[in-house]
Amino acid sequence: MAIHVNTSDPKELLNSIYAAIDLGSIDAWAYDEEKDFFHQGHWKGEAWLRPTLKQGALVLDIIPPTVGLSAEADQVYHRRFIEMLRTHFEDKVAGARALDSQVPLIRRATMTECPRCEGSGGVQCERCVGKGAVLSPAKWIDIYRDDPGGPLTEVQENCPACYGLGETGCPTCQATGKV
Repeated sequence: MAIHVNTSDPKELLNSIYAAIDLGSIDAWAYDEEKDFFHQGHWKGEAWLRPTLKQGALVLDIIPPTVGLSAEADQVYHRRFIEMLRTHFEDKVAGARALDSQVPLIRRATMTECPRCEGSGGVQCERCVGKGAVLSPAKWIDIYRDDPGGPLTEVQENCPACYGLGETGCPTCQATGKV
């Protein structure tokens, strides 16, 4: 199912919804980093609504969690989002209705903490073993040295792999901290 909202300016309506959530005038709904809407409280995590801009319409497709979507959650998400539109954006909405979605059902992956980096996004640098520095052969010869054939001195410098930080981005989660 999808919510089809008739409006003269879908982009302006969508931005107004985001702004109202940011300002706190709409507290039953929130959105995530992907700009998908989700219901707060009891129904949080049951589904997401993904907005798409169309000519004269804002379409919100329901995205279920990986475990599936209950019929009750489906109805609640559609009904409550339409109620929110009627309450806060009556002047911008010509009509809203729930329709069968033409978009293939997408399951939203549940992101969990990366086990390798424990959610930090970084792992210990293998080259410097987390020290941030490596020993390198001296790049110049000490002309005052008594034994010119003796061993070269070593110089400590920033690790070229981690730039002196002691850690690099986790390759398992691409430094996001989530898998």
